[in-house]
Amino acid sequence: MRTLLLASVLVLIRTAVAQPIIETDIDHDAQPPQYVLVIHPLQTTLYGPDLPGALVGARVAGLTGPWRSDPLWAIPAVLGMGIDMANYRKQGISANAAVDELAARFDYFGETRRALDSLDVEMDWPVSPIFDIDFRSPLDGGGWYVEKHAKRVLEETGADAVIFLHFVYFMSPDLLQVRTVASMKTYHAPRKKKERFVETTRHFEYLSPRVGDVCRRWEAGQRERVAAYMERTYQDKLTEYPHNRAAYTKDRELALKAIADPVIMPPAMVFTNCWPDDTLTEALRLGIAELVEMIRADHGLLVPNSDRAGTKVSFAGLSLKGKPRKFKGLLMYENQRADVVRLNNGDVYSVPKSPGSP
Repeated sequence: MRTLLLASVLVLIRTAVAQPIIETDIDHDAQPPQYVLVIHPLQTTLYGPDLPGALVGARVAGLTGPWRSDPLWAIPAVLGMGIDMANYRKQGISANAAVDELAARFDYFGETRRALDSLDVEMDWPVSPIFDIDFRSPLDGGGWYVEKHAKRVLEETGADAVIFLHFVYFMSPDLLQVRTVASMKTYHAPRKKKERFVETTRHFEYLSPRVGDVCRRWEAGQRERVAAYMERTYQDKLTEYPHNRAAYTKDRELALKAIADPVIMPPAMVFTNCWPDDTLTEALRLGIAELVEMIRADHGLLVPNSDRAGTKVSFAGLSLKGKPRKFKGLLMYENQRADVVRLNNGDVYSVPKSPGSP
């Protein structure tokens, strides 16, 4: 008898369901899958540098795309900056709100699904079926709430293990690096009924190389032209709608505050100037691929050869809130772009190679 496994599992666990990644008919007389992947519903736009704040804000406000636009202080491309920023006074002040339509156009769902499908296609590691279920993980700012789901999935599928994965994609505080993160919790099915689950947890993080710092800086005379444009806009609005003086004056103060730094542009301009064309898309796609490779390596599958493997490594990284931190661990492997390091607690980080490193 063939049943739609996804539907039966989700009815049993009574949890909220997003769009399934794969709906698979399973023949219960056939060999059961070795692994089942359970994926947290994927985001639809890029988060700012304060990850917990971004997650909470998006859920409370019901946001799934870019922040709302207010064209009052929009700066046209004719000013020579190659940008057209709506909602300038809000995005300009808040780095967490500096992600625009450029980030929202990336297919987070599709790109992640294809990367996970490669686990089964490229290697002998059965990971089908894959479910998309709403659960809690450390990336929500709390802890794991998945054990009851794991029990139901294992009972229904007969799999050897179930892996919960929560992916998040966001930016560094200076907006010059893409960060892709995955939290993973694995439950191995007990061999005997009275045995407890064998649990393992991991945190994986990829930090992209920094784009050039020059793109953050004002060009000669640029900031003055922006201020002059804001002042002209303010005066034009007052002439046309004098009864709105109080609101326009407040808008003007906020807009000028956004460009107060004489050296560094406001976040909205930095984001647009530093990630032109398809560079952001390419960085995000690479970050997803790196996460999947790290998950493979964590399971001892297809670990790249490295003469430096096992050596002690120290590196600078970021906390989930974007605060600088120092890390130490053992090098797992390396590629042309990055060193992949396992910390003492088992977490795995991929960080850009230092200039001049092998």
